[in-house]
Amino acid sequence: MSTEIGTYESEGWILIQGNMNEAILRALRCIRSGDFSVKLSTQDLEGIEKEVAETFNEVAVMHQSFATEIKRVSEVVGKEGKIDERASLPNSQGEWKESIANINSLISDTVRPTTEVVRVIEAAAKGDLTQSIALELHDGRSLNSQFYRLGEVVNSFVLQLNTLVCEVT
Repeated sequence: MSTEIGTYESEGWILIQGNMNEAILRALRCIRSGDFSVKLSTQDLEGIEKEVAETFNEVAVMHQSFATEIKRVSEVVGKEGKIDERASLPNSQGEWKESIANINSLISDTVRPTTEVVRVIEAAAKGDLTQSIALELHDGRSLNSQFYRLGEVVNSFVLQLNTLVCEVT
């Protein structure tokens, strides 16, 4: 999906010929539209111009790495069901690192109710009707909306099943 910028492109690299600001603007527009494959060539550049091109390329690579990692973890967790998998972006710092931490927190917060349901239903299937889903998170906050409802339904199911078993025996 590489977009041509400037007057000459070679193997995905944009060769800056003429006005560097114009080439950078075009490259930034590619990044803005989601084309992270765009790179500025550092060929024939020196000093600050070379540093600007190198920094732009590093930013483009970080965007591409981030997008690739989000796609990977979405596939592995969401489609393959490997719920212990988490996103990783080596050498990330600042908001990059924070974004990865937020994605991993989202995965954990979403997966937790599922693993709790499995734990309680599995215990019930083995005859242990004393298990229930905690309706509070580890930090003391209550579960909200659908997660809370799911917990209530499973807990109610196990309680009713326990009541039924007690009446029969």
